[in-house]
Amino acid sequence: MTLFILLTLTFYTAAALNQNPETVIASKVNYVELGKLYAYKPKRSFSPFFDDNLHSFCCRAEDIPITRLFETVELCLNIEGDNYKQYDGTTPDEVREHYYQQQPLFSCLGMASHTRYTLELRILRIDFWHVIQLLVGYLVFQYASNLSHNAIFYYVTGIVLGICSSFMLIIWLISKLVPRRPAMYGILIGGWTIGLWMIQLLWVHMQVIIVTYVFWYIMITGSISFIVCYRWGPPTNQRSKNIIKWLLQLTSLSMIYFTSVYEEASSAIILVVVASKCFPQSRWYKCRSYWLRKFRRKIRLLTIEEFGAQGVLETTKALENLRKYASSPDCKQWKMMTKLRDPRRFAASVEGASHLKHEEVLRVESFKYFDSENSDINVD
Repeated sequence: MTLFILLTLTFYTAAALNQNPETVIASKVNYVELGKLYAYKPKRSFSPFFDDNLHSFCCRAEDIPITRLFETVELCLNIEGDNYKQYDGTTPDEVREHYYQQQPLFSCLGMASHTRYTLELRILRIDFWHVIQLLVGYLVFQYASNLSHNAIFYYVTGIVLGICSSFMLIIWLISKLVPRRPAMYGILIGGWTIGLWMIQLLWVHMQVIIVTYVFWYIMITGSISFIVCYRWGPPTNQRSKNIIKWLLQLTSLSMIYFTSVYEEASSAIILVVVASKCFPQSRWYKCRSYWLRKFRRKIRLLTIEEFGAQGVLETTKALENLRKYASSPDCKQWKMMTKLRDPRRFAASVEGASHLKHEEVLRVESFKYFDSENSDINVD
């Protein structure tokens, strides 16, 4: 299955690369299609700020079947630099309205740029991350009660929250140190430009920072979080455990809802999951037993001829197994001989002779003959 998916993706990629890019025409609504690469090359102009360089790219509306539950649609934009503006809308007219109003807000996307770019629509039929997200959400919902009582889950969650929330703690401490005056709020708001400049400066040396500082940051904050969790201990109050369980269930249902853009299917899955959890287990067993009784699988009985053939086959197998066992070292022959009425007959049968005497065979054949005659008389 994985090989098939890889071959399919390779085929689509090769088809997209081998296809000649379609030139984008100014003031044209382009309906993007799968596998087509749309290239834009700006024209030379002495007044670029007054040119209408808006180009709209729209996806055609179509029905979404249930088989496309885990589908992911991506619109890949490859542009030189970041000198562009994006305008979203549900129709091309709405995109142009946003363009004129200068209000950058996705069935339609408008691109306004003076640099060349390429745009391509990609569709991943089955996004495995969505499948994993659905499975994780379902498992968390089903085992939320067990997780709320689990001490290991308590410590792991506490450490992760401690690492992620340390930034909020730093901001809270700074807010306590800064005087609460309107002038100070203005300084803090204006300081975001300095903060963005520092982030851009740090981004260049991000790899060195991660290797040098982030590891120790995670270790220190994780250790502090573990100490705090150990100090307070897992919750013992049943109401606290219920709150944790409800939060886990709400989180898991949110994960299930956002697994697909097909909201109707996601909502139906949520209803099924909630119903399976809330429905009593005893009722499930009753429904299952009723279904088995109502729609019991019919058992086909053997005919007389099939019964006789089956008896001969099984008897032959049993005699062969008996001969193998009697000839094996595990069999205690002398002890077995003392329990038999006719040891010579058994020994001859083990050596390959028939296990029935001639008189016994005649008796069976005569019984079959008289039985068939009686059946014919009853029919007449």
